[in-house]
Amino acid sequence: SSKDSSPTLASKVDQLEGMLKMLREDLKKEKEDKAHLQAEVQHLREDNLRLQEESQNASDKLKKFTEWVFNTIDM
Repeated sequence: SSKDSSPTLASKVDQLEGMLKMLREDLKKEKEDKAHLQAEVQHLREDNLRLQEESQNASDKLKKFTEWVFNTIDM
């Protein structure tokens, strides 16, 4: 009976080791994906900030130009 259970135990251990290896690989990939997404989010935040500043600058320039046009017409 013990001879019958040994191969079964060995095969179950092999199966568990295989599953553990797969889980470790999955975890590694998830961590890499997370790091990639975090870097992408950081770049998007930087781009967003830059675009907000550019938009504000364009708005300020348009306002000054509009004021200049009306002041010129008033003269």
